[in-house]
Amino acid sequence: LPPQKTYNFIVGHRATGEELKIHLYKSKNLNIGGLSFKDQLYSTFDKDVAGLDGLISLQPFMESTITIDYEKKELIIGELKEDQKRKFIDIELSDLGGRALDIFTYVKLNDSITIQVMLDAGAGSNSFWIHSDFMDVLNIDKAKLSVTERKSEFIPEKFNKFYTGTLQQ
Repeated sequence: LPPQKTYNFIVGHRATGEELKIHLYKSKNLNIGGLSFKDQLYSTFDKDVAGLDGLISLQPFMESTITIDYEKKELIIGELKEDQKRKFIDIELSDLGGRALDIFTYVKLNDSITIQVMLDAGAGSNSFWIHSDFMDVLNIDKAKLSVTERKSEFIPEKFNKFYTGTLQQ
């Protein structure tokens, strides 16, 4: 897409908590998978992030039915036939002033607390991001997890701690 910079931007947050100021551009026509969207705002990043080829915002698909088939690694736009429907969860939409769209659901942890979590299809399979504030509530022993620090792909002077391990039921 040839960028047509606007005077608009949005402030968002990554799963790590990093704040990002994202400049918005406008496209007269955006074509994805045979669908055409008119006058779409978008943003772009020239970043090398391992395992990530690119992101597609939910905003153009706000009025579309979307299915993520993790087994086939497909994004399906449009209604599914009854025999294609398998697992589903209830979701909530959050429209940020017509500039961004996020999806959320509720998850009960350790049969004790219910939290609202953002669903991030780009986070990868078998990946669950739990903020360190919940480690004590969930009785997660940090000493049993491996800790790595990684430099942010977006804010070079910022480092994030990642705790990795297996959670016991």
